[in-house]
Amino acid sequence: MEKDTTLKFLTYFSIGFTLVILIEFIVIILFSTIIELNLGPYTVNIITMIFTSGFTSIDVILEWILLLTAICGSLALNIALLIFAIKKKKEGILLAKFLLMIGMFFLISGFIKLFSIYLLANSVIQYNSSSIVFQLALYTDSITPFLGAVMWIYISAVTMSILVSGLVFGGIGLKTMLKMEEKSTN
Repeated sequence: MEKDTTLKFLTYFSIGFTLVILIEFIVIILFSTIIELNLGPYTVNIITMIFTSGFTSIDVILEWILLLTAICGSLALNIALLIFAIKKKKEGILLAKFLLMIGMFFLISGFIKLFSIYLLANSVIQYNSSSIVFQLALYTDSITPFLGAVMWIYISAVTMSILVSGLVFGGIGLKTMLKMEEKSTN
């Protein structure tokens, strides 16, 4: 009964979280193409600003690609989790180890996304003879529309929920493994 309950909640979680990360992927695409920054004489969208030399340094391109890769990796992991939960083939200790492993993957991918968001937020945009920090530009209403700040916050919020999910999955897997170990020693 406990295995069926765990797999049922795992199915619900993976469906919901796959939708959240799919929405995040759509938001990051819209964020980079639709949101325009008003940088004095220039009005550019974010993807043009990142990939045009002169506005940002070259490492911002790598950070942006790392962020997109982490989002795609999280989406693939959630789809694999959904397939696993629907098949219901693992039992006992294998299910506990799988939950612990999924928790660790969520933690690793969450920290990679958080690191890339942190680096992007602190990158410097240079235009004319002025410079501004990327996140400050996003939160300044004369430079970026309100929707841009909301999208950036959503991307950060999803990253935090991935980290919390990693802790929850890891904790459930570890608790199940310890409970099974205790039963086998008694």
